[in-house]
Amino acid sequence: MKAQKAFLVITALMLLFVSSCKKNDDEQTPDPGPEPEVITQGLVVSDSVFVITADMTLSSSIFELEDGIYKYNFEGEAPEVGPGAIIVDSLNGGYLRKVEESAVIGSTLRLETTQASFEDLFEEGTLEFNVDLGVPLKNYTKSDGIEYKLLDDELEEGASTSNYVDYDIEAELSSEVSVSGGFNVEPRFNFKWKFSKEHGLEQFNCFLDNTRVGLEATLAFTAGGSVSATIQKSFGSITKRGIAWIYGIPVIFDIEVELLGMGYVHFEEEANFPITFTNTSTLSYGVSYNYGATSFVTGFSNQSELSATPSFEAKGQVRLDIIPQVNIEFYKVLGNVIKPKPYVELAAQYINVGGMQETCAQIDAGIDLGLGVRGEIFGEEIFDFSKDFNIAKKTLWK
Repeated sequence: MKAQKAFLVITALMLLFVSSCKKNDDEQTPDPGPEPEVITQGLVVSDSVFVITADMTLSSSIFELEDGIYKYNFEGEAPEVGPGAIIVDSLNGGYLRKVEESAVIGSTLRLETTQASFEDLFEEGTLEFNVDLGVPLKNYTKSDGIEYKLLDDELEEGASTSNYVDYDIEAELSSEVSVSGGFNVEPRFNFKWKFSKEHGLEQFNCFLDNTRVGLEATLAFTAGGSVSATIQKSFGSITKRGIAWIYGIPVIFDIEVELLGMGYVHFEEEANFPITFTNTSTLSYGVSYNYGATSFVTGFSNQSELSATPSFEAKGQVRLDIIPQVNIEFYKVLGNVIKPKPYVELAAQYINVGGMQETCAQIDAGIDLGLGVRGEIFGEEIFDFSKDFNIAKKTLWK
């Protein structure tokens, strides 16, 4: 049973998914340039690898792609791609296929393919590199040797950014709650794979590397009477694509950062007050898969402060989390979700002191962490490793 489970995990991590069918007309071939700043040890590249070039245009229909038929129009001499070749593409969203049959029909190369895996590219050895989310780009630009391109940025009204790491927020979260302030996050990830011809994937590590998360905000609450509501708002999302060229082979990953406001409010009577707070965290945590076993590692520092003493007399509770949810996907199969969740929470109730009713209130702040790694093949979930950490909580006022 253990061997079967390990095989499923290894298979899910290795198999890659076709994420796009057609090359955009304005898409430029990224120049591989010099080798990226990666760590390799004994990394062996298969002799069967063929990288799709810019002068080969994918012309298959979506139905042909579903059947594994990849057709490329070319000019001049036909590309030499025969059965057993592993084709790698960085121009059409990124995919990896194994050729079963090939034919040249006029100026079209027709390939019948099946899904290939990472171990078809790298037969054995170790590969390690960093992914930097703080690169604000419109075109392919390099950071630590890896090329990044901004694919999409959709910010909702009330949220803005000039560099994709510092955000200004001023928005209504509900009819009773609004928030204004600044948010900073610069996640940096470290990925490591270890392969062997005998076992395929032996190790996989994903770690958040000394990332700073800073939040300075004012939470304003106004209620004319009893109110109970859930807060759930997206301030927008940023999507980037990264390409790490390893010995001339593209390893492709998509990064999405969605900024969320989540929480709840429940007050039993009229209330009106602001809370201004800051929360600064430095995070180092991640997940490690080693020979079939999974473990989580955490490390952090956190500081929370209240800027002024609040004044109110009401019974109820309100909590707000500002979450930069980060999703990194390699070929749409191997997904890594990181969710740092800095928050502020106020709870107030009435107590009886000497026959007199008084308000007893407390404001807490801190940060929770969410981390997950999942594998998916054609929409079917194969495995999902996830865990939440409640790592820091501080009472700011009571």
